[in-house]
Amino acid sequence: MATPLSLAQASSAWTAESAFDACRYFLQLTASGRSDATVIEDLALFKARTELVHQYNQGTAHSNFKDSLRATLDHSHETIRVFYKDSLSPDSPILQAAQARVVLSHGMGTYVSDHRSMREIIVMLTDPSPGKSGGTLRYLKNSKTGTESTYVPLVAETFDSPGHGVGPALRKFKTLDQTIAYYSSYLKMVKAESPDLPLIVIARSASPRFFSEVNARHPGLIDALVFYGVEAPGSAELVELQKANNLAVYEKIGIQPNLKAMDWYQTLGIGIKWTPEHFGKTPTLIMTGTIDPDVLPRERHFFAELASKNPNIKYLEIEGGDHDVFDTQRHFKPVGRQAFVHFYEFVQGVLKKKSIK
Repeated sequence: MATPLSLAQASSAWTAESAFDACRYFLQLTASGRSDATVIEDLALFKARTELVHQYNQGTAHSNFKDSLRATLDHSHETIRVFYKDSLSPDSPILQAAQARVVLSHGMGTYVSDHRSMREIIVMLTDPSPGKSGGTLRYLKNSKTGTESTYVPLVAETFDSPGHGVGPALRKFKTLDQTIAYYSSYLKMVKAESPDLPLIVIARSASPRFFSEVNARHPGLIDALVFYGVEAPGSAELVELQKANNLAVYEKIGIQPNLKAMDWYQTLGIGIKWTPEHFGKTPTLIMTGTIDPDVLPRERHFFAELASKNPNIKYLEIEGGDHDVFDTQRHFKPVGRQAFVHFYEFVQGVLKKKSIK
């Protein structure tokens, strides 16, 4: 029989900014009657979260973002929220100027799949100053008219999902219902902070499946969906093809797969059916890169067919685009500019329709 875990023993598992929060969290865990192993796992994640938040707020998380990104602990969702500095406070000029809130969801299935892949996009979308980020995007050319870009001031944030980064332990999300409840709760929290602003979800790779399901179960919560580098949910047969393809791609580029997380999202995805009706009237933009090795040819055909049967869905293939069609991890090259222009045109259309209503 395991020896009961004491507060003194557990205290070595984290470095908390707030002793009160740490003690309260520990008491919640121990009062649950769960095994020591699960308590230790949760405390280790709590330690990692608090240390990471401290690094962001001290400007030491990454040299590229020391002057731009900040973070906070989200105890209720057992994760961190990463955002552009001074953009989430109610009196923030950036928030007051914003025309929409954006929640970014990272890809899944590898040990580098977490909030870090979304940091550059947060800066791109939220930074109001001139430079390579939002300010520059105002002057991109509209792909149809050749006029100035339909830039829209936004406030964006991201977080770590279950089983990825410092997100909650995967063992807590055994069912699709539990998973959808988690994501919908996060979005409701963001919506409650800015009830008058439209809420846009940008989801990458495998995470779109969960947000499409949130949208189907909670009509009106999400005002627009933007999916890119998409791995579609589907049958068990499709899952096997996707898994084999993913593993081959990861081996080729030297990325370690997170097999537990991969099995989790692929298995739950079998219960999600992407039909034209599934998306309802929610404006949805699906983008894939023409050289993205993670997207199967049959998935591209499926996305095009989906868009042909629902006028609210738009499917685009970004010429020369890889898995990250926004190309943010290669310093905003022309391919990424192309995707950003399409994104802003899409958002402008969404806002115009809402204003007419």
